[in-house]
Amino acid sequence: MGRFFRYALVGCGNTMLHWLCFAGLWQLTRSQALSNLLAFTLAATVSFRLNAKFTFRMRGSVRRYILFLAGMALISGLAGLAGDIFALRPLVTLIVSSGTSLGLGFLYAYACVFRKGGRDAPDD
Repeated sequence: MGRFFRYALVGCGNTMLHWLCFAGLWQLTRSQALSNLLAFTLAATVSFRLNAKFTFRMRGSVRRYILFLAGMALISGLAGLAGDIFALRPLVTLIVSSGTSLGLGFLYAYACVFRKGGRDAPDD
């Protein structure tokens, strides 16, 4: 099974968690930026652990976690901010955020967070 396919599979579960949390938080706060950022942070934490082990077969160090979370939170926060600025429907914000996170997130995780030859040795 290819690495991108494994990443996308983890991303499906991650997206469901993100969307459910976003819906609940948006009902409480009415802020797409805040709801999207918080929901994505929770989902990205789960995603990081699964991708470290299942997709990239590397150790999930604190350094890698911070890199992953910072990059993915930036993508998520910008999508939520765009939703607020352009008064997008929350579903549109979620779709934009999820699609962007899949493509850019994989490239970022592969090239920056889980690249071989970093300070942390691979598990396999």
